[in-house]
Amino acid sequence: MTSNNKIPTNPPFGILSPSKNILRLVQLMLISLLLLAPSIDSEAQFSKTNNTINHNECVDFVSIQGSTNVNEFSFLQLLNERESPIQFHTQEGYITIQIPAHNFEASNPLMYKDFISLIKADKHPYIAIRFHYNPYELYEKNGQTSAIDSEIYITLAGEEKKYKIPGQIHLCQDRALRIMGDIKINLDDFQLVAPSKFMGMVKVNNEVFVNFGLKMEQSLISKN
Repeated sequence: MTSNNKIPTNPPFGILSPSKNILRLVQLMLISLLLLAPSIDSEAQFSKTNNTINHNECVDFVSIQGSTNVNEFSFLQLLNERESPIQFHTQEGYITIQIPAHNFEASNPLMYKDFISLIKADKHPYIAIRFHYNPYELYEKNGQTSAIDSEIYITLAGEEKKYKIPGQIHLCQDRALRIMGDIKINLDDFQLVAPSKFMGMVKVNNEVFVNFGLKMEQSLISKN
């Protein structure tokens, strides 16, 4: 007796055979290992570096943190006066800083090239931060940390957007003023398309967090 329930030799489109399911699972596991393994040491290094960013040392920094459907990633840049000078415009009453887009250190080096491409760093080599505030009032806080609620302008990939941020201001040991802030942005705010890799199996989430700390010497902001 012959059976009419024959196993189709060509499964319908979208239905994977067991062997193909196993192959896809192996591919996903390899992709996860590929993305996560190189970042173990660098994530630890990033955390170690980030942990040294405190009130006593008062370093200038900018970090960008995001995630994919597989893992998290971060980019850190410790700023210096030569490459990222902080400027205070007295008449307009705002601070500006130009941040070299190529100088970020990636927690996962495999994502650096995609990050540079995403923010169009070759065409727009600087990320700009600009914000308004009155430093003279802040210096009268006698070294106490104070909270601020300020407007900040970020220029990324040639697009400038305004955000309202919570932040903190305090005096460093050398009496320099330092401002710290946290900003949540969406990539589509800057007309940027979140990239995907490996035939769409790894996708970058649209939401990104920007943290910064900027120190301003008394010589930069002086009452005299």
